[in-house]
Amino acid sequence: MTVIHTWKDLPAAQYSRARALRGAAALVGGALGAALVGCGSEADSGAAQQKPGVATTPVSLQFLTQTLEAFPDVFDTLKKQMPNVTVETSVAGGYPFVEKALALGVAGSPPDFSYANVRFIPALANAGLLHDANSYFKKDKLDLSGVAKPVLEDYTWKGTMPTLPLDMGMGYVRYNKTLIERAGQPDPGKLWQDKKWNWDAFVAMATALSRTPPGEPERTGYVIRTWEGDYLAVVRTFGGEVLNKDRSKYVLEDNAGVAALNAWASLATRYKASPLPDRMPQGGFNAGQLALVASHPGEIVPTRKAIKDASASWRWDVVPHPAPTGKRVVPTLFSNGFHFWKGAKNEATTAEALKRLIGPELTLEWGVRTGRQPARTSLTAEYAKRLDIPTQDPQSYIKLVQELENAVRGLDHSPTYVEWHTILVKEVLLPVGRGEKSAQDAARGAAPQINAVLARK
Repeated sequence: MTVIHTWKDLPAAQYSRARALRGAAALVGGALGAALVGCGSEADSGAAQQKPGVATTPVSLQFLTQTLEAFPDVFDTLKKQMPNVTVETSVAGGYPFVEKALALGVAGSPPDFSYANVRFIPALANAGLLHDANSYFKKDKLDLSGVAKPVLEDYTWKGTMPTLPLDMGMGYVRYNKTLIERAGQPDPGKLWQDKKWNWDAFVAMATALSRTPPGEPERTGYVIRTWEGDYLAVVRTFGGEVLNKDRSKYVLEDNAGVAALNAWASLATRYKASPLPDRMPQGGFNAGQLALVASHPGEIVPTRKAIKDASASWRWDVVPHPAPTGKRVVPTLFSNGFHFWKGAKNEATTAEALKRLIGPELTLEWGVRTGRQPARTSLTAEYAKRLDIPTQDPQSYIKLVQELENAVRGLDHSPTYVEWHTILVKEVLLPVGRGEKSAQDAARGAAPQINAVLARK
């Protein structure tokens, strides 16, 4: 059984992001440092010495997560393996995760472990709040077999691994097979199979699906989004980048980046194949009237449930993002995992719990309950089997993972990601997608602000 609650908000004026970073860094050598040496740490307890990594007395682990989803079920299974362990779960959803996590570090009351997307981790790692898993588990020879190289690289930061791999989602396009067939359009999956699924075919299809015949329910071809699984895949597939290789400079104003922004925005501003950015039709894809949309594995289970709950029978599947002729798609990688906090009160038991949580059994349970793809792509076949793929939709999922797993690229995560990405959305993506600014003017205009943020290490 797990206990779920919400961390009490710390006063915003007291814990600004900058102050949190400074305070957290200082605490590593102070209160948190003392906790690591001992000072009541469970690593020095008699129970831990009896059986390294596992205490025999009741232990309550504090867990902070970006999302709840199926963690209560997974922790119930963990408790069967470690009967003395109870997990108290606290949720800090979305971008506020970083602020809350930093505040807990500053206050000297870190969780034992946490879960989030890697985009949020550099700020915590730079503040010295997280263990380097490579170093901590060196003697245990942590088993990370089956994690593809580009996926494993996404979990690293400055030569360390502050995040233990749990699940990863590659961005792709999911599509309503039934809606597209009724509109007389070719199946995107068949086009992909015949190597005819490209940017031009995609634009033509999304445009056609956005023209609703008289007397029929209103339908939407596509929705451009400021989510990285959409715009970033387009930017990179067209040969552009948002940041340079070492993530120290903003480069979207380069020619390839501007061309990509123009192509992305033109779906709404020129072709009317999409509403304005982020304006989903009521009910989104799961309502059955949206033909194509950028997506990720975490939406497999919710889509199935929505169709079942509505007693609907329409079919759907997945394909890669389209690429212009002569270019290869670069899907966006979303890596999520666990973080092992320094100064945790129950260090040895937390370490043992984490090894179990990223093992095949619990990774697969998490994946099947949520639809999230295991970070170990070696588990893809078993994951799909347990989700009854290809008997159930999306039937092409295994093929998609096999084709794209070595082409994925992670987010430009950095300590100031939340701040600079917010500027990118407000000053570039939204105004360009709405037709309020040209791609060139918006991309260049945001450069000073974003580069100033990136300069703050």
